[in-house]
Amino acid sequence: MRGAFGLLDRYVLRRFVGAYGLCLFGFVTLFLVVDFFSLLDNVLASEKAIEKAGYSLWPLVGEYYLTKLPLILTTVGPFLTLFAAIATLITFGRHNELTPMIAAGRSHHRVLAPVYASAVLAVFALVATEEYVLPQAMQRNDAIENLIKGGDRGDSRRPPHIRDSETGNAFAARTWLPSQRRLVDVHAPAYRDPSGRLPDGKFDAASVAWRIHPETREIGWFPVDGTLTPFVGAHDGVLPDPVRLPPDRPIAFKVDPSEIDLQTEAGEPGLSRTELAALIARYPQKNELRMQLYTRTTRPISGLVLLLLGLPFVTRPGQRTIAAGLGVALGTCAVYVGVDFFARQIGNRGELAPLVAAGLAPSLFGAIGLARIDRVSG
Repeated sequence: MRGAFGLLDRYVLRRFVGAYGLCLFGFVTLFLVVDFFSLLDNVLASEKAIEKAGYSLWPLVGEYYLTKLPLILTTVGPFLTLFAAIATLITFGRHNELTPMIAAGRSHHRVLAPVYASAVLAVFALVATEEYVLPQAMQRNDAIENLIKGGDRGDSRRPPHIRDSETGNAFAARTWLPSQRRLVDVHAPAYRDPSGRLPDGKFDAASVAWRIHPETREIGWFPVDGTLTPFVGAHDGVLPDPVRLPPDRPIAFKVDPSEIDLQTEAGEPGLSRTELAALIARYPQKNELRMQLYTRTTRPISGLVLLLLGLPFVTRPGQRTIAAGLGVALGTCAVYVGVDFFARQIGNRGELAPLVAAGLAPSLFGAIGLARIDRVSG
């Protein structure tokens, strides 16, 4: 009984895994119900487009939620460790099971050893899921979501501001259509043509498309309904009339479509560490990319940190109600998330080094949890 992973350890582990499964089932069910009803109008409106694409409506909706499960798991997984541990301890307390375990000669930490081991394994499982499962799942999920929400419009996405490091031009677009390799509603407040054929000015276009010119074989971004309003000749704050750009001549924009894909996905889950590293090498000034890379490690670790932080509150004498345990879990998670969110925001803005910002909440609360670990008592 006192050996490593004996009968009592298996019993505690079984209760913890059961509680973890129930918590996960509850969170996932709540999310699916809320998300389904918010998506229902789009699903019904896109039924014809889905059938036109060769899919059946409800099997595709089922696949949509199946491919979204890894995102849900990596998002709520760190918090579920604390919730499951609290549920396990509250259950032990209500049935007076903890006292005999302690009376048998085990310390509270020894009783909770399977919980600690499970929390460590959960960290590695979440890291592996986010790195090897989530990218492929989100790629498929994005395609299905674009079909459901876009209907006949296709796989539209909202791109960030795109800066061309070679020409110095920065473009803003309303929509990026990956399958068509086309940016829609494109603007550049200060456009410069390195060849000197066009004056500096304000660029506007209904769209720009990446293609090969059928005659000249030039490859580049060709404008549709493009205009350039020159800065030269402006007087009294009034710009001269815009000049229409020829649609058969590419604009000064050297960014590859694959880079736009990566930049568009950079603000969303689903990029692997390799893709994030490639983006960082290309855009070293973007602090938010470094923040995403570092939080790939700190987010799973937060589950273990929250466990160490919350257990001392739950194992106090007299703490035997579910409401009290739930309150401790929610309060601990809320404080942690608030501090972590604040640190990430200042890290994204460059006011704090991204590595420091990403590790601030885990380090701070981890130190508090370790300092209070001796208070885990019944």
